[in-house]
Amino acid sequence: MTLSEDEVDYRIFRVMCKKLKQQLGDEAQKIMDKIIEATYQHCVDTVNSVNKTYKEMQDKITYEPLNEVQLIETREFINKSPAKVEELTEILKETYLHFLMLEEFSFTYQEYDIEQFWYMKIWPLKI
Repeated sequence: MTLSEDEVDYRIFRVMCKKLKQQLGDEAQKIMDKIIEATYQHCVDTVNSVNKTYKEMQDKITYEPLNEVQLIETREFINKSPAKVEELTEILKETYLHFLMLEEFSFTYQEYDIEQFWYMKIWPLKI
């Protein structure tokens, strides 16, 4: 808000921009708030998606096969699981950076959401 003077007097006219600067500042704040809210929602959606994937993986791995075909499918799934866990871990690392950015802007998020995020860190150990 201090990029220019509020009023400048010239011989034949006066430039008054205090109100304009205030309106621009207010609009910039609204845009920033929307971006921060969208980032927060993205983080929550990502954590929920990772949680759902981990639950599906656990269900698939702990399912007792009824026949040989299911046993082979489960074995193949188990062999592919470490790569999937690595992929989900990278997604969570990116989400963590977004949460840190939200903290820099002093954004107050739901305690449940950050607890869910940290809970995702122990899922690979459970599987």
